[in-house]
Amino acid sequence: EKALQIAVQRYAGGRTELAGYAQTLLHAYLASDLYQAIPAAHQREVKFNFAQQELLLTGIIDCLYTQEDGSLVIIDYKTGRPPEPGSVPKGYDYQLALYKAAAEQLFGRPVRSAQLHFLQNLSVCEPVTGKETLSEALELCRQISGKASEADFACSTDKCGSCPYGYLCPRK
Repeated sequence: EKALQIAVQRYAGGRTELAGYAQTLLHAYLASDLYQAIPAAHQREVKFNFAQQELLLTGIIDCLYTQEDGSLVIIDYKTGRPPEPGSVPKGYDYQLALYKAAAEQLFGRPVRSAQLHFLQNLSVCEPVTGKETLSEALELCRQISGKASEADFACSTDKCGSCPYGYLCPRK
């Protein structure tokens, strides 16, 4: 409860309506079969540096644990709206492909499963995280790393209605 209060204060500016919502999501997840299936011996917020060719990627894996056969399982928590079944956004594929490659490099063991746990409806998605997806993600990272300023990024106005950065868009 104390950690939840600190998180709400830090990330939601102390807005009490968000605190109640976050508490509801948290308690529902902790009581769910999804959470109960995670072994007690797991790591949270695993920070990594992942060197791949000329790139150095950093990130934080929300949850990581080892299966009985020695393979790893990655879980990334999502608080946003869950996607429609069968329509996981490509960005999630890229994120988990990078996490999977980083964990395999860091721990020297294969990742058996990389999952998204959506807290709003307690659903699970397991995006495609093969070598092709990793290559696409790395290419996108290379392109992004070559940009020097906001003006270097192309604006795609067909997604303006759902863009999480619309509030600061220079095109508006």
